[in-house]
Amino acid sequence: MVIDTAIARDADKVSADFDADRGFPVRIAIDYSFSTADEELGFVIRDFRTR
Repeated sequence: MVIDTAIARDADKVSADFDADRGFPVRIAIDYSFSTADEELGFVIRDFRTR
């Protein structure tokens, strides 16, 4: 949903790395505006476990 929202809001840059086995994002970086400072977002998934 985070990635979809960034794309829908026409972010200048959206990048993501995905878990090779499960397919979910493990790193997301979003820059909504190249010309605006300090509005970038970043997410990292670590130690993900299923029950």
